Amino acid sequence: ATEAKKPRSEEGNDVVAHNLFFMTSSHGKSGIETVWSSGVAFHPQGRYWRIGGVWYDFINFNHPGGEEMLYLARDRFDDATYAFESHHINYKKARAIIKKYKLPEDLQNELNDKIKVRAPKLLP
Repeated sequence: ATEAKKPRSEEGNDVVAHNLFFMTSSHGKSGIETVWSSGVAFHPQGRYWRIGGVWYDFINFNHPGGEEMLYLARDRFDDATYAFESHHINYKKARAIIKKYKLPEDLQNELNDKIKVRAPKLLP
């Protein structure tokens, strides 16, 4: 039997295939990680996700769509609000689930002091 080979990009980086998109990851000369998705480069933003102006830690969250969806929402768009709103039909259930991943208020304030970009609000 032949062992299935992991997909590789032209540069030899591992390719993570999930649904309809492909992601590759590499480190350039600067040492900063660059992630490619659908031909667009973006850089990981840090450990936390911001949704509707509130910060969350989803590192240990087992997302039903796969971890790639979480990282794509956080890193490609700087803010995960629009990705969250547009991909959760049952938004009441999704909002209830993420409550337990909300960061404490002191860390919320610290992150908001560092990140001055206005965050989109959640839909009512």
